[in-house]
Amino acid sequence: MSRKLFLPILVLLIAAMVGAACGSDPTQVPQATSTSTPVPATDTPAPPTATLAPGETPRPTATTAPTPRPTNTPVPATPTPGKPFYEGRTLRVIVPYSPGGGYDFFSRVIARQLPNYIPGKPSVIVQNMPGGGGMIAGNAMAKSIKPDGLTISAFSASLLLNQLVGTEGIRFDARDFEWIGTIGGFTFVCFLRTDTGITSMEDLINSNERFAWAQSATVTWLPELLNAEFGMDHLVLGGYQGTADSSLAVDQGEAHGKCWQWTPSITASPHWVDTDPPFVTPLIQVTVGAKHGDLPNVPTIVEFKDQLASGQAALDLVAAATLPQVMERNYVAPPGTPADRVKVLQDAFWEMQNSEEFIAAIVKAGRDAELGPIRPDVAMGYRDQVLDTAPDIVARLSELLGG
Repeated sequence: MSRKLFLPILVLLIAAMVGAACGSDPTQVPQATSTSTPVPATDTPAPPTATLAPGETPRPTATTAPTPRPTNTPVPATPTPGKPFYEGRTLRVIVPYSPGGGYDFFSRVIARQLPNYIPGKPSVIVQNMPGGGGMIAGNAMAKSIKPDGLTISAFSASLLLNQLVGTEGIRFDARDFEWIGTIGGFTFVCFLRTDTGITSMEDLINSNERFAWAQSATVTWLPELLNAEFGMDHLVLGGYQGTADSSLAVDQGEAHGKCWQWTPSITASPHWVDTDPPFVTPLIQVTVGAKHGDLPNVPTIVEFKDQLASGQAALDLVAAATLPQVMERNYVAPPGTPADRVKVLQDAFWEMQNSEEFIAAIVKAGRDAELGPIRPDVAMGYRDQVLDTAPDIVARLSELLGG
């Protein structure tokens, strides 16, 4: 081989050896780069994505996910399967009146004892929310408190009358509340301090003096009814928030007396009847039914029928107005509370108020006269009867209640 041919061949051999050492193929034609996503190399099509219902948890897939590290995630809002809903939770009991009154007392006994009858035994707190004779709390229960079964509120049946006549400020329909339980009812009695010198209803009717009654907004109608039917002009103070502060007003001479439920009044102020002479004198029972067991000699308004300006119409009015007192101490949950949680609370409330422990606590406090458990369905029947009052009586009630 001549030197002229050998040198070019040697150069080609060296280039080939270098290319092989670098892993390249100098003879390969460059391919166009694809911008599309490659199709997975599998013969099995991917399963379609399922449409989940609200709150439904996706099923596990074959994709292996890393195990999450423990965190301080709070307890989920939905109950764990097999675990009572109320376990580890707090139930709130709202009192629509100032501390120290009847509803406040009962609510605090309920807070201690109701958890014992609820599966999961939640803790319970009491919150006072006074104002508007109970309207503030009623409106909150209807409009702003979450219906999750974690809040119940005392609800005075006197508010049914305010709803009936369309009192300004009412923003609830009592038919919408979930009735949890009713402890008992009362009799309205009008009474004055004994040092006023008034010892009977006849004395009050014939007196030229003007006396002041300490009332909450929902029961101003009582002394106003007496004024209208007996031609009197006594002063009605309607700004008190409950039994405690209205009774204090009587004690301190800010008012001369009250037209109020008799049992809770004297229970909260036993010195009114335990002294000699008694601090207050009951004058009339505003009811068309039976007399209070402790007041057999105090007349009912029925006994004054011939002296009433409206006669029988006034008694019909009293019958409608006092019907709510048959089921006065009520506890309700917000509208829309889940039915299963309502049932748990109803059953627990009924069992509690019929238990020896609950009754003993009430007897020890001297308030056993206020007991008279009513099942929720019966109480709701009374509620509907009040709200279905005939229009002509509603019109008269409206005049009394300022609707």
